[in-house]
Amino acid sequence: MSLHSVTARAARRSSATFVALAALIPVLTLAACDAATPTESSTPRTVAAASALASSATVRGAERLVYETLHDVEGSELFVECADGGVSESVVLAGKIFERFTVVLDPASGEHSVYHTMPVGLAGVGATSGEEFRVSWRDHGVSSQTPMSTAKSFRYTLKFVGLTSGRSFGVVAQGHFTLNANGEVTVSRENLVAECEG
Repeated sequence: MSLHSVTARAARRSSATFVALAALIPVLTLAACDAATPTESSTPRTVAAASALASSATVRGAERLVYETLHDVEGSELFVECADGGVSESVVLAGKIFERFTVVLDPASGEHSVYHTMPVGLAGVGATSGEEFRVSWRDHGVSSQTPMSTAKSFRYTLKFVGLTSGRSFGVVAQGHFTLNANGEVTVSRENLVAECEG
């Protein structure tokens, strides 16, 4: 089986997954408006094109695809809206975010995926104070879709810690969603927590 046919099959099957996920995005956005959220300025970023690094078919007919991308966030400016209504200092980022997306397509029309990111040389400088910040930025998500149901879980963590002052601020968002065969949401849990200290 060629990489092109595997990629085409993944694209067809993924469209249903992403349609379901797209329906959940407004829910996440509304929840984010009611709680603390990280906010990014309009500074442009460089995004490397995703490439299929590996594709393999197993004896039982399952196919596995791995996509990896490196995002350059140099010059991006982020801040956190704290739970008490305050706003943290804006932090100008330097470094990159590595992203890996793995999809397994099984012979029973199931699609199972894992998504995660990790920082690569990521640091920040306070836009007002000039203080250096240690930056932690991680995303992790899993999805399992069969003709009968879809389940998705995610966790997003962003945290800044001042190297001189020790002050810290960040946000953690996590959730779990389940859809039945009719596309109806049967489970919807999400949590968004901001921490601002110092």
